[in-house]
Amino acid sequence: MKIGRNDPCPCGSGKKYKQCCLKGENISNITGPQSGALVDDFLESVGASSLDEYDEKMQGYEKYIEQNSFGTNPPKSLMEYLGRPNLATKSINDMHQILDGHDFSSPAEEEFFMNNYTTQRNNRGIKDFLGISPLQMMRITEDEIEDIEDVVRLNENITNKEIASVPIIQFLEYLLSLYAANNYTLELTAKGNYRPSLVKQFHKHFFSDDPYLCNIDREDYSKGLSIAHTILLDLEYIVERTNSSSGKSRLNDDGIALLTENNLSALYLEILGYFLYDLDWVEQIRIDEIRFEAFSFIQDSAVFSLFLLKKLAAKFITEETLYAAFTKAFPDFDPFLDSEEPIALFPMIYDVLFIH
Repeated sequence: MKIGRNDPCPCGSGKKYKQCCLKGENISNITGPQSGALVDDFLESVGASSLDEYDEKMQGYEKYIEQNSFGTNPPKSLMEYLGRPNLATKSINDMHQILDGHDFSSPAEEEFFMNNYTTQRNNRGIKDFLGISPLQMMRITEDEIEDIEDVVRLNENITNKEIASVPIIQFLEYLLSLYAANNYTLELTAKGNYRPSLVKQFHKHFFSDDPYLCNIDREDYSKGLSIAHTILLDLEYIVERTNSSSGKSRLNDDGIALLTENNLSALYLEILGYFLYDLDWVEQIRIDEIRFEAFSFIQDSAVFSLFLLKKLAAKFITEETLYAAFTKAFPDFDPFLDSEEPIALFPMIYDVLFIH
């Protein structure tokens, strides 16, 4: 059984799968041949050339804390001490400034004051979040759409006509018609892919004007058909069997009902939830055959990305503007620190998983 990203983690931690063991699985895939990459990134963030140098810096910071009496002035944070203040440093200093000059009669009074201050801050709209509050942003990145209807709500009255131009809907509609034309059954290769003749038929139908695309005959090279196939399989509209030389893919009763009822708008909403919460983007999108944890983060923030597109991309907008808006909301996110073209990731994400 496929474990959804938002399902309870099977390890029993009580956390969602995406916040627990899935992270470990993704990290293990990143670190394989690049086992030192994460350590190197961490050392660079603290300005150390080795773990030994980092240990020395930590010992120096501990002595700084032990040997100084700070009185009402707060000590420097670790990153301040290292000469590398981060976003948390500003928040900590802001809190110290708010507390300066306040005399509390009890710890409970101080706690009440701080809780009230924090609540106000967390519920205030932030310009860099395009008006979304920090609390809303946290819920957007951690909860599913049905749990955040006060923040975002799907249009459940969307019609077949309104989504008719969405490529993935067109791909699925045509693929379902091929099942219908072949007694609800299509032939597979031993690998479990559609046969080359079907792949070529699919590409000639959609890409007849492109001399390269119209001749693709392998599902591995067909982004649209591969995603459509995965959707039907994962949403359990088809059942498949393969052996050492061939296989068959057959529409089940739910798949036949989907075909005959032609309720594509309901399918669209189902697919959206699947893309956001069940499809593993890290698995689906590869760069030079390496899995990047960055994709997992982008998936968690996908609802914000949709909001960003709605707010900013009603008319033509450049990739640079989209990337700048995203990184304003998530300033520590930069999957390609050494790349000369860091924004190349975003057109790929929006094309593969939003436009399609």
